[in-house]
Amino acid sequence: HGLTPVSVDVWDGFVFVHLDREPPQTLADYIGPMAADMAGFPFHTMTKQYRYTSTFRANWKLGVDAFQEFYHVGFIHQQSIGETVHNAANPNSSALLIKIYDRHRMFSGYGNTGYQPSAVDMVSFKAGMSSTNLLSSEDGKKAIHPPGLNPTGSDTWSFDLNVVFPNFIVFRYAGGMYLTHQFWPVAVDKVTYEVTVNFVEPTTPGELFSRQQTAITARDSLLEDLFTLEQTQKGLESGVLDVLPLQDNEMTIRHGAKMVDDYVTGRRS
Repeated sequence: HGLTPVSVDVWDGFVFVHLDREPPQTLADYIGPMAADMAGFPFHTMTKQYRYTSTFRANWKLGVDAFQEFYHVGFIHQQSIGETVHNAANPNSSALLIKIYDRHRMFSGYGNTGYQPSAVDMVSFKAGMSSTNLLSSEDGKKAIHPPGLNPTGSDTWSFDLNVVFPNFIVFRYAGGMYLTHQFWPVAVDKVTYEVTVNFVEPTTPGELFSRQQTAITARDSLLEDLFTLEQTQKGLESGVLDVLPLQDNEMTIRHGAKMVDDYVTGRRS
């Protein structure tokens, strides 16, 4: 009378659980070609971790969608990372590349190389790393790029985002940092959100400061997102809109919505 067995597999250090004892396909087949595009990123070297968890009032899909387009950054994140991923040359933070896989998708992000970091950001970056300076600065562009990053080879690249259907997101940066986002449905209008900010272990007090400063900057920008998501949930519940048009900067959101619909209607299993 033990617990019901489930299937467990590992991909690049990440543990995946499937509720079937014998899943219809392997994890490698499920991840598919995206695994090859992400191969070689040194996740295993980034063991210094900061974790944030929040439960908020919104459908889980709104959370996933919020990180699949970046034209909102210049408006929602004016108090945190606002100017890092757009400028006059790219006012809507349009992607350098969007790639659609079978179930999954990726977004290669633009960086504003003319961004002027704050004094604290500069101190942090000189000590080890700053999220805002790493995203956009000339110094940040010189950081080491592991294999597979910046697939377009752009001088204005800032990060790559990979979405593993249905609820797992990985942000990968140059210079020894990555973030993960997971959204766990609690109810139709409630979700538990887990974030990790991961770095190479610091070796000096300055590097420790830089990691903490970057993690706090990430936390503050995420809080800005959570506030807007709860307001979006209220808007959807009002019933005023029957249809929400999705434009080209939201191609990844369109794909995610189609995948959900395919599974709900039984076209996929």
